[in-house]
This record gives sequence, C-alpha cells and structure tokens, in this order.
Amino acid sequence: MQTVLKVNHNSNRSKIPYIVDAGYKERDCYARNLNYYKLEEQIVEVIKKICKVYANQSMLEQTYKEVSNKTIGLLALVKKQIETIETKIIENNKIMDELYEDKLKRNANRV
Repeated sequence: MQTVLKVNHNSNRSKIPYIVDAGYKERDCYARNLNYYKLEEQIVEVIKKICKVYANQSMLEQTYKEVSNKTIGLLALVKKQIETIETKIIENNKIMDELYEDKLKRNANRV
C-alpha cells in the first residue's frame, strides 16, 4: 500500500490523497483505493468510542471489581484443589507405608 495524490485534471479542485494498493497487477486483481481523509475520519471515530468507554470511570470500576472477584474466587478454588490433592497424597503415602510394612512382616515370618 502506498499513499498517492489523485488529481482530476478537468476541475480546479485540490489534490486528494488516496491509499492505493500498489501490487494489484502482480496479483491479478482490481485496483483498491481508499480516500485518506475518509479513512482517517473513521479511525478517529473508533478511537473516540474507545475513549468514551475508558472515560466512564464507574463502568471501569465495576468491570475491575467483577474481574477481581472472579480472580479471587478462582484462586480460592485452586487452593482448595491443591489442599484436596495434598490430602490424597498423604493418604496414599500412608496406605503404601502400611502395605510395605505388611509385606515386610510376611517376608520376615517366612524366614
């Protein structure tokens, strides 16, 4: 893409900048032209809408609270899962110790 100035030779109007697809011939497609001023206006409008969203402090605070509450809830859930897993590991280790001791006693009795 490149920016060029288009001129209408039949009128006295000023030159208008356009954004032009420079490589359209190599790709066997039609020429694409965007009026630079119109594109700029649309981009500015989008930026203004985004700024209005972020300028709304109460909405931002509410969104932050919702996200932080979910994060806190998620952290609590993960901690609870970790505790459950640790408890299961301790229980399994006790069972394995008991099984080992039972097997050791059986082998000692055979001798």
